[in-house]
Amino acid sequence: MTERIEGFRDLRVYQAAFELQQEVYKVSKSFPFSSEIGIFRFLKAETQHWLDTALNCKYIGPEVHASLLEKCQEIGRMLGTMINKPSSFCRHFSK
Repeated sequence: MTERIEGFRDLRVYQAAFELQQEVYKVSKSFPFSSEIGIFRFLKAETQHWLDTALNCKYIGPEVHASLLEKCQEIGRMLGTMINKPSSFCRHFSK
């Protein structure tokens, strides 16, 4: 009997990939702080990769690519600053 596929969420490969992503996410919560920085850099690189892919496939034009890439870079700089100087962004409460 053939399974009825109504969308990508019904694909077994998507379900397996999603399950793996969730497991990696859960495991990564226990990583030390320095590993979190490595994961952040990977996600930023992945976003840049998909923007490059979208440009190459002509899903977006060069102007949109440049704009989105700059936003990605700016968010990366902002998050990098927060990671490197967390005390500047965290309010300390006294009891």
